[in-house]
Order: sequence, then C-alpha cells, then structure tokens
Amino acid sequence: MSWPTAATSSKGPALPLPSHFRSFVFSRCSMISSNSRSFDRRTFLGGMAAASGMLPFSNWIALAGASTVRERPEASTARGQQMLAVYRKAVGLMNDKAVFPQHHPHSWRFQANIHNYPSDEPVSAVFTAAAGENAQLVAERRKLALGPDGNGSGGIWATCPHHLPDVQFLPWHRLYLAYFEQIIEKVAGAPFALPYWDYLDPNKRHMPDMFRDATIGGQTNWLYYKDRSSRFVSDGLSENSIVTLQSTPRANLMKTPNFFTNVRRAGFSDALEEDLHDQIHGAIGTKIGNKVVGMATIRLAARDPIFWLHHASIDRLWESWRKPGPDGKSPRDPNAANSWYASKYAFIDGAAAAQRDKGAAFVLVAAANLKYRYDNLHPAPDIVVAAGADTPSGPPTRIQSGETTGQKITNEGDSVSIPLKPAVNEGVALGFSNNPASRYSLLIKLRTAPEPGVYQVYMDVPGTAGGPVTQALVGSFSLFRVGAHSEHGEAHGPTDETVVIDVTAKVNEKVIDPLKPGKVTVRASYLDAPVDITVNAAEIVAK
Repeated sequence: MSWPTAATSSKGPALPLPSHFRSFVFSRCSMISSNSRSFDRRTFLGGMAAASGMLPFSNWIALAGASTVRERPEASTARGQQMLAVYRKAVGLMNDKAVFPQHHPHSWRFQANIHNYPSDEPVSAVFTAAAGENAQLVAERRKLALGPDGNGSGGIWATCPHHLPDVQFLPWHRLYLAYFEQIIEKVAGAPFALPYWDYLDPNKRHMPDMFRDATIGGQTNWLYYKDRSSRFVSDGLSENSIVTLQSTPRANLMKTPNFFTNVRRAGFSDALEEDLHDQIHGAIGTKIGNKVVGMATIRLAARDPIFWLHHASIDRLWESWRKPGPDGKSPRDPNAANSWYASKYAFIDGAAAAQRDKGAAFVLVAAANLKYRYDNLHPAPDIVVAAGADTPSGPPTRIQSGETTGQKITNEGDSVSIPLKPAVNEGVALGFSNNPASRYSLLIKLRTAPEPGVYQVYMDVPGTAGGPVTQALVGSFSLFRVGAHSEHGEAHGPTDETVVIDVTAKVNEKVIDPLKPGKVTVRASYLDAPVDITVNAAEIVAK
C-alpha cells in the first residue's frame, strides 16, 4: 500500500504528514483481509475531499498537530470542564442536520453507527440526496458506511468487536476514541482532549454534572441524553451493585497477570470488558416498552455522549494495567507471536476505497503513535507476567449444583434463590480444597434476551457457632453481551446464557464452603421497566 508521506506547497518544502493523522482520515476500523485493495496518493486525496466536503487537505494537516500530545483530563477537573464545554459545542453541531447531514461522516449519527445501529432502523433515508445535494457524494458515503453492495460487508458501520471469541475490543475502541477526538476538535474549531470519567473514585460515582440537565443557561444541552436509567441518574454507581468498584475486586483486576488467558476466564481484556465495562453500560441504559435503549445495548450505546467518557476510562485502565515504559511498550502486552497482532484494522475513505492500516501493535504505543496520554494513571501493582495460560488444564468438575422451577426476575429488587447441593463425594471435594492451585467458578444459567440493569450475586454464609446465616456479595453481572455476535449485536428472542463468576478468592477466604450445601441468590438493580429473565440453575465448578 502506498501512503502519501508529504504535502507539497508552492510556498515551501514538503510538509511531513503526521503518522497519527495518516491513521484517521475519514475512515474507521473494520476487519479486512490481507488482500485488501490499496490506492495511490491521488485516490487518497480525492477520497479525503469527498468525505469531508469542507476543508482543503492543507487545513487538515494544520489541524492534525503533528507533534502535540493530547493530555486527557479527568472530567471533574478545571481542564476537564473546559474540554466538556468544547465537547458540548461539537456534539450540538454534529447533531445539526443543516451543518452535518446524517450521511456526513462527521454527523453524530454517522459516528455512533460506526459502533453499531439497530438492524430494523431504515438507513435508505440517510443516504437519499436532498434537493441541491451532490447525489454522487451521498452515494459514496453510503458505500463508506455500508460497503460497496450496501449490505454492510466492507463498510465501517456496525464494526465494533465485543466479547469472546473476539479479542479486539480494547485496541479497536482505542482507535475509535482517538479518531473521534480529532473530529471533535475539528468540528468545534478548538483544541480538544477527550475527558475520562473516573468512576473508580468513590467521590465521582455520579455522572458529571454537565450531562445531567436537558438545558444549560436556557440552551439545549447536547450532553444530556433522555434514554438513561432514572435510578442511575439519581443514585449514581454503587459498589454494592457493581462489585468491581470495590477496592479489593478492583485491585484483583489490576493484578491480573495476562492480557488473554489466566485464572480469570480469559485474562485482563475479558475481565475488564465483562465486569466493569459491561456493568456500567447496563446501569446507565434503560428500557422503553419492549425496547432496550441507550447505553444498555450495543446497537445504540454510542449515541449517548457519556459513552465516550466511559470508554476513555476503560482505555485509561488498560494503559494503567500495561504500565508502559519510556518507549511505550509493556511486558504485559501479548506475546509478539500471538495472532492478535496479525489482525489489521482498516479505514475507508469517502469513495469507499478500503486500505489496510496499522493494527494492535500500533495502538499499543498510545503517546507515540496516537498522540495522547492521560493526566494520571490508575495504580497498578508490579506483577509477574505468566509465560502462558495459567488456568489448570482439563475439564472442570461440578462440586455443587441446583435448579429452580423457572423462577423469573422482572422488576427492580426482584431476587431468585437457588439451593445448592453437593454434586461429588466428599473426597473429591476435599481434593480440590487441599490443592492451593484449585480454581472455582460459579455458573448461573439463564434464559433471557438482552436486558438493561445490573444483577448482584450473593452466597449464603453459615454463621459461626450456630449463628444466623448471612449473605455475602460474591459478584455482579450485566446482560450487555447477550446477542453480541448476532447481526448488529441483536438477539432475536430469548437465548440460553451462562454467567461465569470467579469465586476462587471467596472460597479461599472461607466465605464459600464447597463442602457444605449452600444457596446462591440473584438480585436485580438499575431497572426502570420490567425485564424478562428466567433463572434456571446454578453450579460451582472446580479445576
């Protein structure tokens, strides 16, 4: 592939084109094959002009800021508030169809749909040229979004990767944010660095104030979004609902030694996505009638302006866990031989010409290649990176199990309890208990469609000396992942789902005794409207 390396000017020598700018020109990352089409400098520049329809190429270079490293601030700081004001202005312009028609790659809808959009949402009207519009340009933007055939293949809409077996979640979103950050700066016409919302701080569990009210000073507040859970808006995030917000589980997350495979299911990437990431999505989104809306569904999440601050926080935690050295590299990154590096992200220009671009290796070095850093990083301990998978081999052994008669969770505060009985003889259970390498997981089997909310999991704890039984919070989950690998991230009707919670620490702390009968309880929170979740069974397994 040939990239332009300089822009020439009649007034002086060639001006270098910054590497981070080459990565973000009117394009978005979708996975493409190694034989993807390349194009020359003329095609590249023509695509740029067609996609933007606004500024000449030389102006784009000036806006790119070749040597400037953006410093992303925490949203509540003075600088964070300044950046939110810039953000609010840009979001308003991006939502203004007179400024940015929805087919324009800088419109709010176009940017959000890169993440995903509902399969039943009509898109033909978006790409129908209005009177006076350039029909050819609109058609090219349709190809950019939906691919040459208009069926989504090769387009940049609905390309977000979520949940296993896909492992591109963190690098994909890192590029998404960096590209979006540059667009906000361009649209607002002011320097911009994307703030992050540090909800790990107990004093910052409520959404930043600038997102809360429909108007500010009598003017429309474009950071307000109506499809948010009223319970989230009023109560904020709670560590009694989202377990990873607690100090010990959070510290355990940051101690996870491997990016991919280890004792926590599939390593740091999966643990961060399923626990903190998914549950905050589930807490913020809601349900209107039978429709899951807002942050609670992959299809619509990026239309809420808080989405971008949430993902900046997730990206910051990844960078914090990496603990990069001065060269931006980290021993915690996947082994260089891992196939993760072989995947390349693609950017599509305004003429729908696809070109291969940098992949995960490029986005790892954020400051050097993407030109940003955070004002500070979250504490992460020094850990020894395991050479390979450290999960004990072999199939798991069922230690305890129990079933229900199809009990349902419907409303806020509903709970379902499942008695657990030993599933193996005492000698087998003791064999695991006496082995310090044993790992325990609690599996909860559900029948559900995608639903909002966060669901807490409790285990009964026997009292000492015949005292009363108490309940211990051992984990929490959301259903954000349900249907993630179906078309547009939608599950058409209920599916069988299994929630997996690592309870090894709870067994080691004697909170859970796998030798004695117990009981698991699932309780619902952050619900504005009824949901339809059937809890069928639970079991504790050991390896």
